[in-house]
Amino acid sequence: MPQKRVRYILVASRRGNQEAFNYALKNEMRKGPSCLDAIGDLPEQCGPNSDYIGPPSNDYQKWARHSCTRLSFHLAPKHRPKTLEKIKKIPQGKSLRSLERAPLFSYKYYRLKADEPAKTIVYPMGSVIIHPIYNRVISVREAARLQALPDSLVFTGGLMENYYQVADATPVLLAKALAKALLMGLGDA
Repeated sequence: MPQKRVRYILVASRRGNQEAFNYALKNEMRKGPSCLDAIGDLPEQCGPNSDYIGPPSNDYQKWARHSCTRLSFHLAPKHRPKTLEKIKKIPQGKSLRSLERAPLFSYKYYRLKADEPAKTIVYPMGSVIIHPIYNRVISVREAARLQALPDSLVFTGGLMENYYQVADATPVLLAKALAKALLMGLGDA
C-alpha cells in the first residue's frame, strides 16, 4: 500500500501456525509504492470525469485502474488566494507549521513526499493533505488511491462526505493481505 501507517491487528485462534501467519502478513505488506507511483497518472486539473494522463506506468496503477477507462471522483475543493499562497510555500514532507506559528496539530496542510508512501489518510476537515507536486489538496480519487481503493469504487454524497468515506475505508490490499495471511496461518492455503 502506498501509505505509512501503524496498524495493530489482533488474531486469536485455537489452531494454526503463528509463524506462518506473521511471515505471510509481512510478505504481503512489504513496502508499498511511493505517492507518485500511486497517483502519478492522474491529471493536475481536477474534474468529475477526467482522462488519465497516459497509460499506467507501474503495477500499482494497473491494479488501481483495472478495467476503468475514465477517471471519476477526481475532485478537490477550490482554494482561496490566501490559502493558495501558503500552499505554494510548503515544501515536500513539511506542513504549515514549518512556515508559521500554526496550531500544534502539525498535520494541517501537510505536503506529501513524492518518493515515499503517504502519511495516514485522515478526515479532511482538521487536516489537509497537499499534493506532492501540484499546489492543491489531493483529490478524492488521489486519496482513494493512497488508501489502496480501486478506481472503480463509487462514492456517494458531497465532496466532504467522499473524503470521509475514503478515510473510513479499509484498504482493499490490506484486507487481501490479511485474508492470505490468515489462510496461511490456518494451513488452508
